[in-house]
Amino acid sequence: ILPAYMLRPGDEVGNYRVLEQIGEGGMGVIYLAEHPTIGKRVALKVVHAELCEHAEVIDRFVTEARVVNAIGHRHIVDIFDFGRTADGQPYFTMEMLKGESLAKRLERGPLPTLTAVAVARQVASALAAAHAAGVVHRDLKPDNLFLTEDRGSDPFVKVLDFGIAKLVDSD
Repeated sequence: ILPAYMLRPGDEVGNYRVLEQIGEGGMGVIYLAEHPTIGKRVALKVVHAELCEHAEVIDRFVTEARVVNAIGHRHIVDIFDFGRTADGQPYFTMEMLKGESLAKRLERGPLPTLTAVAVARQVASALAAAHAAGVVHRDLKPDNLFLTEDRGSDPFVKVLDFGIAKLVDSD
């Protein structure tokens, strides 16, 4: 028996059809979903049903979507839609990335020096944009740095999971 919060392949959420679960964290589950007409694939993040009763969790989830959208940087995952499932669970859709987390990559050994420098520069660029927008990530770790494919010889980094980001006053 699947927990109540689990979506199944074929379930429709917004304009997308769920294909499979691809991840899970403390706040929710991430699914691969596809627009049935145009075939666009997205990552769909849905809040765990049991957390939907907690206003602070929902506020953090909404804040994550707003913060990422406000920053709008090429090295930060793009979140482009928000809604609620038929059961009322909040969700957002974000770009589907191909590749692996930095944590997964490091399991195979250290990065070559020039690659590590390229990764660090991209992460610094994303964080500078976040800080300029008054946002502190607060959960920066290899699991939240995604190395994408298809962008040349060096990995193209995307910073993920602004779920516990803090908005800071510019003063």
